Amino acid sequence: SSIPSRSFIRSFIISRNPDLASVITNEVSRGVTIWNGVGGYTQTPVYIYLTVVSKYEAHRLRHLISQKDHCAFLVSSDGQAITGNFEKRFDA
Repeated sequence: SSIPSRSFIRSFIISRNPDLASVITNEVSRGVTIWNGVGGYTQTPVYIYLTVVSKYEAHRLRHLISQKDHCAFLVSSDGQAITGNFEKRFDA
């Protein structure tokens, strides 16, 4: 079964910092998927991180990312539904 969308936030982080995966994994205790990308305007290599956090963890994630890379581009949105291995730690 899926978890209701109000319970979690899907976040894409675009950064040149290769260490953000360890920040997400170790300091937020969430999994992360990483893609290699290229900036459309700058043609500079970037890392594209995808993680899913509870709505309660979203502020902490934004704060940590801005501390580690103040130039990171972060896009967050409510998820539609989530299935699979997502540990639900908080009730909405």
